[in-house]
Amino acid sequence: MKPLLRQQLKKFEYYAAGLARRLRALCALPVYWRQSGRVPPTGGLILFPFDPARLGCGLAGIVAFKHRPPASDRPPIEKLEARIARLAQNSLAGCLERQAVLETAYLQGDDEVAALTADVSALKRQETFCALIGSAEDHQTRLGRLHGRLQALVEDDNRIFKDQLGRLDAGSVKAANRRLESVKDAAWCLKKELLDNIAKIDELSGGRGRSLAPAAAAVYYNINTVLNSVDHLEVRGRDSAGLSLMFML
Repeated sequence: MKPLLRQQLKKFEYYAAGLARRLRALCALPVYWRQSGRVPPTGGLILFPFDPARLGCGLAGIVAFKHRPPASDRPPIEKLEARIARLAQNSLAGCLERQAVLETAYLQGDDEVAALTADVSALKRQETFCALIGSAEDHQTRLGRLHGRLQALVEDDNRIFKDQLGRLDAGSVKAANRRLESVKDAAWCLKKELLDNIAKIDELSGGRGRSLAPAAAAVYYNINTVLNSVDHLEVRGRDSAGLSLMFML
C-alpha cells in the first residue's frame, strides 16, 4: 500500500473512531423533562426546558443541552513539550547522521506527526484556550518557546531537505515532505490561531488578559472570534458590518 494512501486511511480511522465515540456518548446521555437549564445535572438533554425569566423561541424552547464540565481544563503544555522534544531528536539532520531509514525514522513516523497536530488542535478548544489566556502560570511564554522550537525545526529540516533532495529515494522524499508540511501546519497554528489570538484578546481586555477569570475570558474569546470573521469579509460587507453585545445579569 502506498504511504500516502496509508496516511489517508489512518486519518479516516482516527476521525471515524472519534465519531463513534461521540455517538456512543450521545446515546448514553440522560434525558430530562421540563427542567431548568441552570439547575439539572450536567451532561444531559433537556426536553422543553423551563426558565421563569426567559421565553424560548423555536428550537431553543424545545431542547437544550447541559454540557458536562471537562475532566481538566489545564492546557497540556507538558505533553506538547515532550512530543516536540521527541520530534527534534528525530530531525532530518539526526536521521541522516545515523543513516536511518527516513520513511520510518524521520520525526518518528506519520503517527507521531499526526499526534502533534491533534495536540495543537486540542489547544484551540474554548475551555483550554481560555485557560491559556487567564492562567496564573506562564503558559503563554512556554507556548511561545514551543513555537520557536518547532519553527526552528521546520526551517532547518526544510533547508537540509532541499540540499539532499537529489540524493534521497522517492519513498523518503514523499515521507519527509509529507511530515514536514504537517509540522509546518502545526507551527502556523501555534502562531496564528493561538499566540496571535491570545495577543488580540489581551489587547481587547486592556492588557488584563492574564488576570481574566475563565467566564470573562470566554466573553473576550467570542468577541475576538466575531472580529476575526468580520476581518475576513469582503470590503463591501466589512464596511456595513456591526457588532452587538448583550449581557444577561
